[in-house]
Amino acid sequence: KTMTFASSLNCLLITLLIPIVATFLTILTPSSLQKGAQLHDKSHILYKTNGLWVVVLGTVFYLFGGSVLELYSLSYLAEHWTELLMVNVAFNTTLTALLVWVKPAISPEPKESTSTHYDQWYMQFWCGTELNPHIAGFELKFFWYRCGFILWSMLNISFWAQQMNMYHSTSVPMLLYQFVSYFYIVDAFWHEIGMAFMFDIIEENFGFMLVWGDYCWIPFVFSLPAMFCVDKFEYSLLQVVACLVVFSVGFSIFRGTNAQKFQFKQDPQAKIWGQPPKTIDSPNTGRKLLCSGWWGVARKINYLGDIMIATSMSMPAGYSNVLPHLYPIYLTILLVNRAKRDDYRCRLKHKEAWQEYCHRVPWVMIPGLY
Repeated sequence: KTMTFASSLNCLLITLLIPIVATFLTILTPSSLQKGAQLHDKSHILYKTNGLWVVVLGTVFYLFGGSVLELYSLSYLAEHWTELLMVNVAFNTTLTALLVWVKPAISPEPKESTSTHYDQWYMQFWCGTELNPHIAGFELKFFWYRCGFILWSMLNISFWAQQMNMYHSTSVPMLLYQFVSYFYIVDAFWHEIGMAFMFDIIEENFGFMLVWGDYCWIPFVFSLPAMFCVDKFEYSLLQVVACLVVFSVGFSIFRGTNAQKFQFKQDPQAKIWGQPPKTIDSPNTGRKLLCSGWWGVARKINYLGDIMIATSMSMPAGYSNVLPHLYPIYLTILLVNRAKRDDYRCRLKHKEAWQEYCHRVPWVMIPGLY
């Protein structure tokens, strides 16, 4: 639809309201405090793990306001997708500048909470200047995922509503995409504490790369398949089965690898696949490398699971356009590169122990291929 001052203002209000609503829901909904990964100064951040409440209730409020109270059209976001994207980018750019240069001047974090220092202004802007910025005791980086997932959920619903408005029916590809994406969303926040152990949380400063990545890339790119499902109705039973198989296998690998790693960190003696865990001592770090279960199949097989999930999300949109497949294409490039960087970092960190691990587990992601 045509861009107007009123529609741009509406898009700005939507962009601002989501973090505000997420903040209140984070404060008010039931939660438990769980310890995150050890930081550079040997401390731990306690995280409120009520993200599932926040995302589900945020989505329900959006549905209730549009379908019951009829305050707005549920298809509004889909109809103003480009305008919402432009406003979102401007908002994330402004917020990043405040977090990178203004916030540290007013309320700096301890030096130990900064992963890497950058002298160039553009690197400070892109990568950030603080690892775990807080405002009024509120940890921002872990929280920011919730805003992105709420907006993703809202966009999914909006494209679904647009299809209903246009055709008065729902297509199989749209239903399939909605099932896969919401299963992924619910599971991600059911195991929310696992996010606190991700590379982004542990090692990356909070700059534009993560601010924009969480609140722009995730919702707008992840929802692209829904956009292309609006006009797509032809989808065979074989295609449905193929999509569900790719998702199920990818999910099993992704969740299984993360569960085994988390379990091993909590209890190094716990059995994996019914057997005592096989490990390699790393004298340089005083830790043990796990080479049992999924971690004995390939060193970064969790990345394969992630790529398969992303692929399954894009499959319902078909292959007439590359845009719905932007996420799995980008993710594959990112994770192949990250696997190489992880390997280099681990060789420096664990030395001979990592060489032994590579000898025992020669494959990186795909057994027999890579």
